[in-house]
Amino acid sequence: MIYNLSREEAAEKLWISTRTLDRRIRKWELSHQKKANKVYLSEEEINNFWKKEQVSNIILEWNTSITKKTKQVKQPKIDTDDIVKKVWSHMDESINKFLNVLIEKDKQIENKNKIIINLQQKTLSLESKLQNTVALPLYQEEKQEILVEKENLKIEKKIIDEKLKKEKITNIILIWIIIILIIIMILIIK
Repeated sequence: MIYNLSREEAAEKLWISTRTLDRRIRKWELSHQKKANKVYLSEEEINNFWKKEQVSNIILEWNTSITKKTKQVKQPKIDTDDIVKKVWSHMDESINKFLNVLIEKDKQIENKNKIIINLQQKTLSLESKLQNTVALPLYQEEKQEILVEKENLKIEKKIIDEKLKKEKITNIILIWIIIILIIIMILIIK
């Protein structure tokens, strides 16, 4: 509902004083909204209220004219206030039902929003876990490659150690041969 009429405009439209309008507001006959310490009313509601008042006045005039014309025959008096109260009571019930439905829908929307937020949080958590699990196989592959490379280096080291050992032995043998040859040469020369 759009609240777009000031108190003064609404009172002028209804042909009543602002004090009477305030009394109607206090009796909850008219809804209102406060904006910056000013009271605003709905033009639609004012028009409906005006129509209701017109109907009440017509019924009252009709009732009085019929009672004047038919004074001999007593007819039950139509209590317009009672009719208006019943109509308002029915409208209040309908509005209350509608408000209860709105409140219930708001609660449902709030619950669904909580579920959505919870699911988003779970999704983010799972996405981060997924990123970690994707990185784990890469880590495992790298680790395996490093272990294979380490084994290869150990094998190369063994081979190099064996070659070195053979060369040492060969060098030692060559040194002994040279020493023996030098001794033989010395003995021959003498």
